[in-house]
Amino acid sequence: MGVYTRPDSWIHDAITRRLLTEFDLPDVRVRVERGVVTLEGRVRLRSSALAVRRSVRHVEGVVHVDDRLDYRADDLSPWASALQRD
Repeated sequence: MGVYTRPDSWIHDAITRRLLTEFDLPDVRVRVERGVVTLEGRVRLRSSALAVRRSVRHVEGVVHVDDRLDYRADDLSPWASALQRD
């Protein structure tokens, strides 16, 4: 049984739509080559970057996600909230 694949253009369009509708992230850049998705850009929160990667992994035809997203604030670190209070 082979891997179910989609054309790169289909994957790109599906991810771009998802970034706009689910996350409102028009500035994240998406590249797709043979099912391998590269995400580049900056989001506001670390949790957003993780959610985007998780969501993109579930798009049909995606075989791997190369996550190069950066974030402005680490909302997942216990130290982040303590540092922001000072």
